[in-house]
Amino acid sequence: MNRWLDDLNAKEIAPRSQKVYFHAVKKLVEVTVPEAQVNGKMVELPKTWSVEEDRPPTKQELKVILNHGNLKDRAIAILAVSSGLREGTIAELEVGDVDFEAYDDVALIKVRPEAAKRREGYLTFATPEAKKTLLQYLGLRRRRNGT
Repeated sequence: MNRWLDDLNAKEIAPRSQKVYFHAVKKLVEVTVPEAQVNGKMVELPKTWSVEEDRPPTKQELKVILNHGNLKDRAIAILAVSSGLREGTIAELEVGDVDFEAYDDVALIKVRPEAAKRREGYLTFATPEAKKTLLQYLGLRRRRNGT
C-alpha cells in the first residue's frame, strides 16, 4: 500500500485524493476478502492541510494597505478589491485591456482568455476610485518613461 501511495504521489495526485483512494481500497478489501487484515496504522498516509476561504479585507485592513504602499501598490490593491480580479489575472493585464473612456465613472476591463484562470475571456469593471488611481499611476509611469 505504501508503494502504491508513493506512486500516486509521484504522479502528483493530491494528498486528499490519495487518502480517499486508500480508504476506498481498504473498504473494498474488507468487504470482498474479509479474512484479509488491512492494518491502516502501517500505512503512511500523506499529510493534508485545511484550506481557508478567501475573504475581502476589512475597511481598516484596506486603509493600512493603502497607506503603506506606493502609487503602484495602491492602484493594484484598489483594482483587486473593486474588480474582483485575481492576483495572477492582474499581473497579466495590459494597458490596452482597460478602457477608461467607455463610461464616465468606471473603467471597463477586458480580461483576455490567456489571462483568465479558466482561459475564458470576460469583462469586469473598476470603481471610480480605482479608475482614478490607475490613471494617476499610468500618468506617473508615462512621465518616468518619457513617453
